[in-house]
Amino acid sequence: MHQYNLTPSLAQAHNGVGTVWSHSDITHYLGGTDHTDPDAYFAMYGYNMQQFFALV
Repeated sequence: MHQYNLTPSLAQAHNGVGTVWSHSDITHYLGGTDHTDPDAYFAMYGYNMQQFFALV
C-alpha cells in the first residue's frame, strides 16, 4: 500500500470501494472466487476482519 500510495480503507462490497478486501468482499462484488475467507482462522484467535484492518 505504501509503494502505491494507497490509504487503507476497509472494502465495502456493496459499492466496490476500499483498498483492503477479503475474499468474501470480492465474491459479493466481483464474483468468480472460490477461496475461503480467513474469518474462521481469525475467530480461532479471537479476531475478526475489523480488528485485522485496525492492525493494517
